[in-house]
Amino acid sequence: MTARQRRIRQDAANKGDDAMKFPHLPVGEIFIWNAERFQKTGPVAATHLESGGRRLVPRSAEVTPDLPAAPKPFDDAANGRSPGLAAVTLALEAHQVALGRALAAHCPGLAPDRRDQLLRDAAREFWSALKILPK
Repeated sequence: MTARQRRIRQDAANKGDDAMKFPHLPVGEIFIWNAERFQKTGPVAATHLESGGRRLVPRSAEVTPDLPAAPKPFDDAANGRSPGLAAVTLALEAHQVALGRALAAHCPGLAPDRRDQLLRDAAREFWSALKILPK
């Protein structure tokens, strides 16, 4: 994400409005437009996440980035308790969303199905290292 895009996003956040113009989103970003979820695939193109269909999005379109809900901060560390499975799962999911965006932004030639497979493999290695199997 460029400094200009960060500034635009910060300005929108300061106003309490998450909407932004389509060109301000980085490629690979997931967003909501007309109450449907899309992923930006080019300067004026996006892929519908449910149907997989491609759509042209006007540069003037107001879109809302679909950011994952931030996990609740873990306060029990001071009490010597470790985070529960739900907290670890949320943290991993948030990390994978961020990693997926980074891969899409920095490796534009990487096919989405290959990117998703890499993320699944990384999650499997993570759970294996913890000796926990997710449900």
